[in-house]
Amino acid sequence: MNIGDAFLLATPPNGSHLFFAIAITADNKYFCVNATSLKSTTLDTACILKPGTGVPSFIVHDSAIVYTSTRVREISPNMISRLIG
Repeated sequence: MNIGDAFLLATPPNGSHLFFAIAITADNKYFCVNATSLKSTTLDTACILKPGTGVPSFIVHDSAIVYTSTRVREISPNMISRLIG
């Protein structure tokens, strides 16, 4: 996986969300952020995805990157192949 790679990750109970790898830690884990539908209560609007050309077709609403919910993930080579492949 590289910084900037995007992948779908199951987020029960609401299906899947689009995640982006934004940084790597010293112990080879990734900081990942997700996109979620933009709401009037969304605090961070630094990065908004709008449906259209160049955006995955499942993005059907304006969506915000949720930096406040950054997750650190240890991602194995097998998981990378499943997520990106």
